[in-house]
Amino acid sequence: MTRTTVSDALAQRIASLRWDELLATLDHQGFAQTPLLLSARECSALAALYDSGGCRRTVVMGRHRFGEDVRYPATLRAFLERCHRAGQTRPTPLMLRYGAGDWNALHQDLYGELAFPFQAVTVLERPGRDFRGGEFVLLEQRPRAQSRAHVAPLRRGGFLIFTTRQRPVRGGRGFYRSAMRHGVSTVTEGRRTTLGIIFHDAA
Repeated sequence: MTRTTVSDALAQRIASLRWDELLATLDHQGFAQTPLLLSARECSALAALYDSGGCRRTVVMGRHRFGEDVRYPATLRAFLERCHRAGQTRPTPLMLRYGAGDWNALHQDLYGELAFPFQAVTVLERPGRDFRGGEFVLLEQRPRAQSRAHVAPLRRGGFLIFTTRQRPVRGGRGFYRSAMRHGVSTVTEGRRTTLGIIFHDAA
């Protein structure tokens, strides 16, 4: 199967998702889990890319000021052109490899003034079989209220779509901004490789 054929097949799988339901869940809680989009073979092939040395392995998780509200273009290409005009030209999809004892602190993937409101992640090994621990954690920081933690189980080949920075939440006095951060709990056993898709480019 050629690369173009694989890309077309994946595009069809993505297009066939029940986007109305996913968007409603995203609006309600700030994250949503897709059905499986990648096969076990595709996950293994992607995980092998990490070992080939062709992927970017380290990320500087710098914090940036909020900036101004953004109206997003209709296409990803147009949004990336806007990123490039702002000096954000480095692609941001990444692969992370965790072994026993590894974890990831709560953070936001912000690499410049422009950030896309959502990003996605999948795990390329089998939770509970190839590794233990390493749960994906989301922390919602609500104004004038206690922070709320969510543990979102990742499924091999299924993507978790989640809030990059802040999401609107309706309160008693209208909408307010609820900041979201994400991280990974300690891997206790095995190997955990994840593919992260961040739609804005980095400065």
